[in-house]
Amino acid sequence: MVHVHVRPTAAGSGLGRRHRHRRRRQHASAVRGRREAQREGRRLVEGQRDQRRADRAEGFPAASRGGPAGKKVAVARGSSAHGQILLSLRKVGLTPDDVELVILQPADALGAFNGGEVDAWAIWDPYFAQVQLETGAEVLTDGTGVSNGLDFQVAGDAALADAAKNTALADYVVRVAKAQIFSDTHRPERAQAWAEDTGLPIEVTRRATDAGPNLPIPLDDSVIRSSQELADAFVQAKEIPRQFEFAEYVDTRFEQRLAEVR
Repeated sequence: MVHVHVRPTAAGSGLGRRHRHRRRRQHASAVRGRREAQREGRRLVEGQRDQRRADRAEGFPAASRGGPAGKKVAVARGSSAHGQILLSLRKVGLTPDDVELVILQPADALGAFNGGEVDAWAIWDPYFAQVQLETGAEVLTDGTGVSNGLDFQVAGDAALADAAKNTALADYVVRVAKAQIFSDTHRPERAQAWAEDTGLPIEVTRRATDAGPNLPIPLDDSVIRSSQELADAFVQAKEIPRQFEFAEYVDTRFEQRLAEVR
């Protein structure tokens, strides 16, 4: 789940600058995946919802800070966080032109946020958990009721048309779904493995893990509808050159096998 948060009134510890998230794969946004699907003939074959959205408070931004207009907001271009910013601004009647989006990748945004160079940062776990633990940053919004917080598995048309590869892909998406469900029921083990893999403090990975997992969901009409809304927001912001129909890039051939796992 993506969160937008601001620095606390008191100066933060700045400890976040010491930790590097080795081998940390950023969550590619749904829109980026769809753009690749358009260019290279790919299909979205499985979806996951980030359950952490239900555990965070709404509100963008805090009224005591005078509203988002004119504020500097750090965000990675084309990410799920970018999409959340676009939709959150629209919800309160604003556009990207009403704020200053500072395009930074997470490692650079962490330093800018801790150093007071930006007013807010749209980011996901484990960065979110790290900043909250180390600086007490205030959460402005988590996108609940605004963006869908979905990730997708993407497969190429050529692979899907190949019988052997199609079988392998079916096996793969089922294994991923099983792993996600196992991860949810074994959170302490997941937090430990995450800490060992990335070098993050166990306190950070425990907090991020306890917030909830990504769990497999059907690629149904609600997914298509909310993802279309997100795609349209990127088009309106001129981040995507032309409008397209999200449904054209959805393939539900593995749905029956996945339904047996969920």
